[in-house]
Amino acid sequence: MQALGGCVGVVMPLTIVADRVHGATDTARVMSHLMAVLGLAPIAAPTLGGAVQALVGWRGIFAVLAALGALAWLLVWRTLPETLPPSARQHPPQPWRHVLRGYAGLLTQRRFIAPALAGAMARSGMFVYISASAFVFIRHLGLSLLAFSGVFAANALALVLSAQVNARLVRRHGPRGVLRWSLPGLVAAGSFLALLGATDGAALWLVVAGLMLFMGLLGFVTSNTTALAMSGHPQQQRGTASGLLGTLQFACGALAGAALSLGGDTGPLAMGVAMAGCAALAWSALRLQPSKTGDGR
Repeated sequence: MQALGGCVGVVMPLTIVADRVHGATDTARVMSHLMAVLGLAPIAAPTLGGAVQALVGWRGIFAVLAALGALAWLLVWRTLPETLPPSARQHPPQPWRHVLRGYAGLLTQRRFIAPALAGAMARSGMFVYISASAFVFIRHLGLSLLAFSGVFAANALALVLSAQVNARLVRRHGPRGVLRWSLPGLVAAGSFLALLGATDGAALWLVVAGLMLFMGLLGFVTSNTTALAMSGHPQQQRGTASGLLGTLQFACGALAGAALSLGGDTGPLAMGVAMAGCAALAWSALRLQPSKTGDGR
């Protein structure tokens, strides 16, 4: 039940942006600010959850979630207007077969599925990092819990700052222009981490620098792939596109994390290879997109 409510917070913000902002470039600019929050959440959640559990126990986590949900509901009720005009609303709601047909239609559109898969695979690299980082830094590299929290926070900051820089760069170069160098850079950062993992006694600061580079580039990739995937849809289809985009991202992330754990080794090498692989798949997926995509440049 909690997941059914929580998924609204993933799907609806992208739909609202698509309702209010038009064109891939302007969408990417706004998505950059939104991704600073959506991208930060899964990174900050383990640290905040651990702090709450230490203070009030595991039951207190649910009380905090309930309070945050109530606050979000109050803010939406008091401050957020409806962005879908009455003319675009469907009365009565469409039956399930029409909804499923909408998903199937999106899966066959290269202008949607290419950036959607690219963004999902890039974010999978982040989920690999979240799954493996505690083992890598604490067990293999000998960091204390406090030092590990500092590294985690630094990577989150890199993601947030790069998303804000992207909001400026995308005005001049467009989403595809930024992706032309950020996706190969993501592959290079992942490969660098894999190389460090294969090296005995790799310096801690090099591993931290490689992760910060990966997370920083991820801020450029996720904002622009999301903008490209969400652009150009009819108003009635934007919620469907957002829902399918979120499903792909979390499904790919879950599969990547599961594949990492099945290997039995969550050391630096396994983490680096998995992150490099996710980045390479993201770069390959975007090449499926047609070259003519409006103002995506």
